[in-house]
Amino acid sequence: GSLPVARLVLDECRRSRGLALPVGGLIVLLAIMPAMLDTQAPLRYRIQSYLGYSLLAMGLLLTFATILVACKTVSDDLRQNQIGDVFVKPVRRSEYLLGKWLGLILLDALAVAATASLTSRNARSSDPATVLMLSTIFR
Repeated sequence: GSLPVARLVLDECRRSRGLALPVGGLIVLLAIMPAMLDTQAPLRYRIQSYLGYSLLAMGLLLTFATILVACKTVSDDLRQNQIGDVFVKPVRRSEYLLGKWLGLILLDALAVAATASLTSRNARSSDPATVLMLSTIFR
């Protein structure tokens, strides 16, 4: 049903490196963002600004990446006539669309996990004051 189609989406995105550019850009942005924040502002405001901007950037880039990957996978299926191979088997159109959706959700979950771990690591620098501030903010 839909799980093999989801696996095909993951394989195709891995082969074409569909999320490499948006996630790579996000990683670079998250790495340089702490240097762009105002050093005169209190630590709490810098951490809140960093977390807010990183979530905004992650949401925007993943939204555009999801749309691009979704359009690319369907258009590649049509262009290479793989969609005909899929529908020869007993797969309904709803299962095909559900599989595409599941594949994209899994890709987004992996990208969110990667960027969230990087954001968390950057927010928890080796500065003990930052760690203390984060523990009081997220209590």
